[in-house]
Amino acid sequence: MPRGTKELPTAFTQAVHAEINELMRQRGISQRKLEELSGVKQPRLSQTIGKNARSLDLTELDRICEALGASPEAVVATAERVLQARSAYALAAKEAPAPAADINEEDYL
Repeated sequence: MPRGTKELPTAFTQAVHAEINELMRQRGISQRKLEELSGVKQPRLSQTIGKNARSLDLTELDRICEALGASPEAVVATAERVLQARSAYALAAKEAPAPAADINEEDYL
């Protein structure tokens, strides 16, 4: 990728970020507090898990998970399950036939 261009996080990365946000919500931890606990700077947290403008690197993921009392493996597994469920739902919605209209001209007379 050319220097200076930003690649947006993938759907999987966004799902990982969402899981981290959920863990923060459950534990009542703000980005400022997570900065204190993990050592990952708040502006970086904002750009990654807050705005999905950047991806976390593995070291950051490890430090954040440790600060939240969760394993990186569990966070990644949950994100993967969420994506699989979304994919299955989208596939089911795509394949489900639309209900046939039971309306005819006589209904309007």
